[in-house]
Amino acid sequence: MRQKHNSESTECIAQIAPLVKKIINVVGEQYVEEEKWLSILEEKNLKVTNVLPTPLQIAKYYGIRIEYKKIESEIPSYFKREKLTIFVSSEYKNKTYATSKLVAHELGHFFMDNSELSAMNDDALNEYLPEEEMKEYRANVFAILLMPQIMGGKSWENLSPKLLNRKVFKNLVDEYK
Repeated sequence: MRQKHNSESTECIAQIAPLVKKIINVVGEQYVEEEKWLSILEEKNLKVTNVLPTPLQIAKYYGIRIEYKKIESEIPSYFKREKLTIFVSSEYKNKTYATSKLVAHELGHFFMDNSELSAMNDDALNEYLPEEEMKEYRANVFAILLMPQIMGGKSWENLSPKLLNRKVFKNLVDEYK
């Protein structure tokens, strides 16, 4: 069983990694072209070819709005495809770094699944719907590849989907409460 899980995890990561790299390159290239501060570096003969865009810049590039609102549940954020909007709990309004991590996760839903509504969730929904657990897992892998600091330097590649989902949820939510 563990061998099968490791193989599935490795395959999932291998599928998501090139997509994250492509998004970073495309959005980073756009960012390099738009930023005026880069001309200062070029005047000093320093050429910048790659810039690591933030999840907020990636969302903006793809036309995804970020909206803060009061969310009555334990869910800190969710993505609504029809509105191309990521809703983030108003608890995080003045916490740009925390918002970036939540947005990274929701971007995972945007790029990895076609659900109309996707929410970052803990175990409640995942316990009953295995497909939801895998959607969360893919969104979490995407977020970690985009922002490795989500895992605080800890190894995560061999964690089961259930365990990775729990750890990411805890890292993103508990850290800011």
